[in-house]
Amino acid sequence: MKTLIEGRFVVAFDGSEHRLIGNGVVVVEGSKIVHVGKSYTGTVDKRIDATNKVVIPGLINIHCHASSPLTKSLRGDVSNRQLYNSDLFDRFILMPTTSKEDLLSAEFTYAELLRGGCTTIVDCGLGGWPNDQAVKLAEKIGIRAYLLKEYNSGYWKTNDGKRVFFDNFDGEKWNDEPGLKELEKVVDYIREINGKYGDRIRSMLHPGTQLTCSPSLLRETRRLANELKTGIQIHVAESVLEFHETLRRYAKTPIEVLADTGLLGPDLIVAHALFIAGHSKVGYPDPWEKDIQLIANSHTSVAHCPVTFSRSGVGLESYSKYLRAGINVGIGTDTFPQDMFREMNAASTISKIKEQEVAVATCRDVFDSATISGAKALGRNDIGRIQVGAKADIAIINLHTFNMSPLRDPIRNLVMCATRNDVDMVMVDGRIVVEDGVVTSVNENNLATRMQSAAEKLWERWQEVDPRHRSIDDMTPLSLKYWID
Repeated sequence: MKTLIEGRFVVAFDGSEHRLIGNGVVVVEGSKIVHVGKSYTGTVDKRIDATNKVVIPGLINIHCHASSPLTKSLRGDVSNRQLYNSDLFDRFILMPTTSKEDLLSAEFTYAELLRGGCTTIVDCGLGGWPNDQAVKLAEKIGIRAYLLKEYNSGYWKTNDGKRVFFDNFDGEKWNDEPGLKELEKVVDYIREINGKYGDRIRSMLHPGTQLTCSPSLLRETRRLANELKTGIQIHVAESVLEFHETLRRYAKTPIEVLADTGLLGPDLIVAHALFIAGHSKVGYPDPWEKDIQLIANSHTSVAHCPVTFSRSGVGLESYSKYLRAGINVGIGTDTFPQDMFREMNAASTISKIKEQEVAVATCRDVFDSATISGAKALGRNDIGRIQVGAKADIAIINLHTFNMSPLRDPIRNLVMCATRNDVDMVMVDGRIVVEDGVVTSVNENNLATRMQSAAEKLWERWQEVDPRHRSIDDMTPLSLKYWID
């Protein structure tokens, strides 16, 4: 089937950069784009009238945790100052969720992202539920997905809220056996999943965090990535505590550990990479350029998730500096909200504030990060662009809204003003998955109702499973007290 989309604006890719076509057309046949231009004289089976809309490539989210919706309405405004205000260690990272709740959260997340024009995701949040359920869910929702299973040498815990301890770690050396066994299972999973559903579902290696993976586990990850020809994603430099714990263990920064183990490379995505040498929060004398050049020279990509960290008052220092250093920076949503428009806006705004300069972190920069840079991080040249031969992953944005009108520059309006409510239609692999602003594969009201019920059950049992036996109200007080007659 051949479909012609007529747009008021089309953001098309000319082979090296995005270009704007006024009153342009895109022709889709099957799962691919077969024509882009000002007009088309061939025959088509279907026409989509987007003459009051802008047609853009589907956005690419290179780092998200599908289990995160259940932390919504809990995180923010409070944290553990003893642990540098990071939520990682003492609050929400070890969510006491069931596999059923994780699957429901993933359904919610995938639908939420599609609704906001995101067509490709890297989900780092798969729980213990069976592999085939994850694949079937991504197929049902209709999103292009990299479904990652995490493995570690051990994991952190804090029983008193004052100190962090690590399983399978004696203070100096890791016990590698558990991590290597988990890695073997992940390799089997990758071989099983890659190429599913017309190659729309893939996976990659995912050593969870630099802090919880031994150097030998990271070296084995590099060896297997080369053997399997698959990508890698790891959390690194995401907390001040991680930075100083790594210095204590290895006399190296977290980025230096990745360099020394051979993990850095063009097939690696480092999630966050905030707290590097030279960051104002780490109090470390080595200059900023020390770590940044290791990332840039190795052609490693960074997954930038500004909204999550802004809630704790921190951020990259800064996004635009990473770009100027030559680093490929993609955009991720991490936890919540799963909203790529909000992330693009935050990436631009926060970087301008950090550098006190208006001309940095431009709307074009962050739009590129959310499209072609995300594709580059995944080693792909067939997504994140509207180009002949590319996958037909497309989002269509309504221009007749308060956010998008009046309009002269579509990219500025998209980054500075747009929200997911402006998205009218989304197509993945040539299949329409959002139509008239509604995700076609789910009942949004029913899904929200099920999420609310799951969250309330989780809050009820929180105190039983929390290591410090805190109630949900103790850990996260309400912003407002209830009315008392």
